[in-house]
Amino acid sequence: MTFKCVTAYLSNLGVYNPESDSFTSLFQETFPYDSEVNDFSTTCGTGTSAIPNCNATFTFMENINYSLAVRSEGQPTVYSTTALNDSSLGFGIQAEFSGNNPNANPVLVALEDRSLAEPQFIDFNDFKVRISTDETPNSIPEPATIAGLMLVGGMMLKTRYRQTNRRSS
Repeated sequence: MTFKCVTAYLSNLGVYNPESDSFTSLFQETFPYDSEVNDFSTTCGTGTSAIPNCNATFTFMENINYSLAVRSEGQPTVYSTTALNDSSLGFGIQAEFSGNNPNANPVLVALEDRSLAEPQFIDFNDFKVRISTDETPNSIPEPATIAGLMLVGGMMLKTRYRQTNRRSS
């Protein structure tokens, strides 16, 4: 899966695996803004960018429910999976998604690192990434297709067996 950074605020965006409690960093800011103090809208990939690299890749393993995670200075880690966020601190839905199938079109994910109890700071621009994939999922044949192929193969074996028995008689 390919990730492209769009904007960020002195944060570290990565993929969180709740099964192993591990965090793999994708993008990390080196300072909180590009060139002007308090612009708080970071770009990536230029000489003055707070994020030197705009692209990252991550290979997801099957049957694991990953979450995007943002670690920001002075804030608890927030997750794109609402159930992982600490609701006692006012954290809830910390991600907005535009699209849901990176195999068809890139999905834009905007993350908020502040508590929803502080509405004056809510803007869902603390990290924005586009997620896409160049790979097509492996197709798995339907069970009925497999059964049909087995039936055809069985019929061919039976026909061959009958022909062999007729010749030997």
